[in-house]
Amino acid sequence: MQIKVVAAVLAVLASSLPAGQAGAQTVRGTVTDPASTRPVENALVVLVNETGDRVASVFTDPAGTFAIDAPGSGSYMLGVARIGYQQAISPRLDVGVDDVTVDILLPPTPITLDSLTVRSTRNTPDAGRLRGLLAGERSRGTLVGRLTRAEIESRGPRSDLMSLLATMNIPRLRARRMALSTGAPETGVCVELGRNRSVLPKTGSRLAGARDELGFANEDDIAARAGACAMMAVVVDDTLVPDPAEVLGSVTPADLAGLEIVPPLEALARYGARAANGALLLWTR
Repeated sequence: MQIKVVAAVLAVLASSLPAGQAGAQTVRGTVTDPASTRPVENALVVLVNETGDRVASVFTDPAGTFAIDAPGSGSYMLGVARIGYQQAISPRLDVGVDDVTVDILLPPTPITLDSLTVRSTRNTPDAGRLRGLLAGERSRGTLVGRLTRAEIESRGPRSDLMSLLATMNIPRLRARRMALSTGAPETGVCVELGRNRSVLPKTGSRLAGARDELGFANEDDIAARAGACAMMAVVVDDTLVPDPAEVLGSVTPADLAGLEIVPPLEALARYGARAANGALLLWTR
């Protein structure tokens, strides 16, 4: 059921986007599985502008290739997703007069289905209710996990946000202490949803300068960044916060009315490039 729902969401995303305009610059590339070195067919490629709006989308062909038209010159990012693979977010693409070529590796990942336990009686008010199948929940986007206030309390006493997130059993979700960038003696909290593995073996000439700027210049630099926090965007009461690590360090489960985890591709479309690693939505009491 979960696989069918994800497939339906990807199809809706693709069908709801405007078609490319005639004469627009084109972003071309290939999506490849690095484990098998085979092309990834039917991967959804979404083009997002600098304000985070989806402007075009396309599925890869049997050879794993795609060509997607940008509405004009500017800064864009690509989001790539397919069932059974990790989502990938490209670095910023500066589209100008010439077409841009960008090749992306999409690592496979096992599909983990949550266990389901159903307890019901004839007198249960919500008997038969399945999370995520109500129309009001479908309209809110593709969620990885959600906790209501009642569900937070059912986890028992928790002293900090990290211990609460650990009870959600979401694959690749990790929360850990980290030093603050301000140099203050206090520590913040880093929350990561895996890592977006967007690898560009070949690029067009217009991306050559962007590689150095974005820190992908060489293997040593990439290795040095491996231990850095791939922080998710944090949205508190519908407001994107500027210093998420510091904010999360002071949040306790007792403060929360609910929380949601939004995966990278959906978060990128909602909140822009700052949410390329996903988003943690918090509602306070």
